[in-house]
Amino acid sequence: MYFNVLKEVSAILNKLNCLWAVGGSLVLYNKGLWECPNDIDILINFKDVEKVKNVMDVRYEKLELKYKDSFKTKAFFGYKINGINIEFMGDFKIISNDNVYSFLLDEKTIVDKMDIGGVKVNVSSLEDWIVAYYLMGDPKGRVPIIKEYFIKNGVENMEILERALKQKVSKNLEYEMLNLM
Repeated sequence: MYFNVLKEVSAILNKLNCLWAVGGSLVLYNKGLWECPNDIDILINFKDVEKVKNVMDVRYEKLELKYKDSFKTKAFFGYKINGINIEFMGDFKIISNDNVYSFLLDEKTIVDKMDIGGVKVNVSSLEDWIVAYYLMGDPKGRVPIIKEYFIKNGVENMEILERALKQKVSKNLEYEMLNLM
């Protein structure tokens, strides 16, 4: 059921010609680091928000999502499709130590594509998500899993970490990223 929903939503986003990528636990799943996720997190370009909402609003049940104080995301909305929660984030930003970190979504962010029944699913990078999880305080304990992966396999997308370092991050996070590099 989960992957049928992912395929359906991905087909819609591809047809709308949006800049988008799955994030969160799906990124870990794609690398074999996580069992089947419970929900689907999707990053979208802010300029595509209305286009996505116009299609999704008429097809699916809207979710009432609680906006957390630790985020400054411009657009945060979701839907329930066949029991699966889909969360969209347009211009995803995390507040950490009084700094605002912007999750950059561009063509460089999309580092892989999953194929589900002939439908392409854009996948963001582990490098982006280790930074995001660290900034969020790692509520589900994913940072050590990703670090272990990088120790065994190396960092595949060094440029993602380099551009993360150009933003204002804590000294601890900067140290962690430099150690990975």
